[in-house]
Amino acid sequence: MGKKTSKSGVGAKASAKIKVVAKATATFQRKKEITEIIPPDVTRAKASAWLDLISPITEWAGLKGDQIRHKRELLRIQREDVLTTIMLRARQRLDELGDSIKPIPNKFVVPFLEKASLEDPNSDLIDAWVGLLTSAATDFNPHMVRFCSILSEIGKTEVQFLHRLCREARNSRRNLNAIEDAPMQFSTTDLVRRFNSTIETSESLQKNFENIIERHEMPGGLVMIFGIDDRTTGGSFDRSHDLDDSIWDSSVSLLQSLGLVENNMFISGEVHHYSWYAESVSLTSFGVAFVSACDPEVRDAFRQAAIRFQQAMERRRS
Repeated sequence: MGKKTSKSGVGAKASAKIKVVAKATATFQRKKEITEIIPPDVTRAKASAWLDLISPITEWAGLKGDQIRHKRELLRIQREDVLTTIMLRARQRLDELGDSIKPIPNKFVVPFLEKASLEDPNSDLIDAWVGLLTSAATDFNPHMVRFCSILSEIGKTEVQFLHRLCREARNSRRNLNAIEDAPMQFSTTDLVRRFNSTIETSESLQKNFENIIERHEMPGGLVMIFGIDDRTTGGSFDRSHDLDDSIWDSSVSLLQSLGLVENNMFISGEVHHYSWYAESVSLTSFGVAFVSACDPEVRDAFRQAAIRFQQAMERRRS
């Protein structure tokens, strides 16, 4: 009977030991899996590469490594991988331009890093952040500090609207460098005066519309709606730009509240027996500065226009 009890005790102990070993093995496997899933600390060091990339183009360049790291700890950085992407692309563009790099003031660098790090890596605004940093590194303007805040306040739809506003004028004769003239050309009083002088009573309603678009619409300034009526015949003609859609309404309102665009909701005039009405959206002078700082294509167009102007002046002097 004692032997049976002994065998039973041995079996129970063996069974218990097997359970303990199995449990320990399972725990070890779970820990091993967790250890393999969590990336090593090297990942963070790799993400911090933006520190080395940003240093040469800021006033931090004269600081030692430990001082730069201290500044990083003081900043409210969210996504270091985003900053690394922005810095790599900005440095590549600066190398392509071959421009001399000037140190960017800290009053720009700090809000730029904090706000840009909030962006999603796949955001449509990444290009704008890259463009803004590139512009600041070659031709800094104090307005660019405010541009950091604006970029953090707008989204994909607003970026798309600005892109189309600058590139989808139905007057194909004008290039991107004409954006600079949009604020003056699209002031309310000037639009009314110029539309009135363009309308010919001898022309058809549709022809008058085509003349308005051809002569006055330009990159950075679009005629969203234009309608014209003939009181003598009762005829009418109206046409809208593709951007005249309700999906853009909130974007236009936001961009206007930020001071980037001017929306002339309803302007009108009369020429003999013709009467017309229109709505327009155009960049403000502040909006032109913003777009040229964030959009490399616009910035390049302005630069090329300046070169052509300088060459023309030199030819006149010679």
